[in-house]
Amino acid sequence: ISAPNGLLAHAAPPLPGLEAAGLATAEAEAAAAGGGAGRARAFSADKPVFLLTARVHPGETPASHVLDGALAFLLDGCDPRAAALRERFVFKLIPMINPDGVYHGHYRSDTRGVNLNRVYGAPSPQHHPAIAAVAQLAEALHAEGALSLYVDCHAHSNKRGCFLFGNALDDAPSMTANMLYAKLVEANCRWFDFEGCVWSEANMRRKEGRDGAGSAGKEGSGRVAVHALTRLTHCYTLECNYNMGRIVNRLAQPHVPTELQTQPQQQQQPQQQ
Repeated sequence: ISAPNGLLAHAAPPLPGLEAAGLATAEAEAAAAGGGAGRARAFSADKPVFLLTARVHPGETPASHVLDGALAFLLDGCDPRAAALRERFVFKLIPMINPDGVYHGHYRSDTRGVNLNRVYGAPSPQHHPAIAAVAQLAEALHAEGALSLYVDCHAHSNKRGCFLFGNALDDAPSMTANMLYAKLVEANCRWFDFEGCVWSEANMRRKEGRDGAGSAGKEGSGRVAVHALTRLTHCYTLECNYNMGRIVNRLAQPHVPTELQTQPQQQQQPQQQ
């Protein structure tokens, strides 16, 4: 999802390695269907990409509510905030990483009993194809210099509210920018709990017995593995409780710059890629 500025005439290149691994690609599926659109058109590399994913843990339904809300907001043709975001970013959304687990009613695992949010560090294209594709996408966007933010949506069963798990970064400027993003979210969302966010190194390394003896622990999670792969500052897990929060923030009066107030409606329509 994006505005048309920066849209190129050619299609985005296929993700490297997927076809060689025997996984279906958009080009192969289009050819099998007798034609079709194939891959979406590419954007210039200087337009940053926000990668938003959900439902790697199939039972965490609040993640879908968050992603649906983000999608509805980004596609709003009348909201100047959405128009400004589309002008500045390309949003790539993956709404359901683990559809088999969702279909079968699993809570944390895929059909093989694997917690897919522990294999991002070394995913198998045969055993974890969706994770391999997401990791390849993040790596390809990083190689282009386009990946700017990565957020993986989850749900939390015992900690109330909506909050982020962030990475503990080595240098102070990066860590400041890392936490500042969360502070800005707090300033613009009534339900976000900044004090509930976790930035510890322990939360990047911890292993849980329920994931099995051979699990990589949180080092294999999307948040930690994408950071290790790209060194990207803004890599987060967004956690939202199933039914309640802890606080309600008071927001400042909304302000829309004059140039956005007068933006013609026809220029605000989003482009779905």
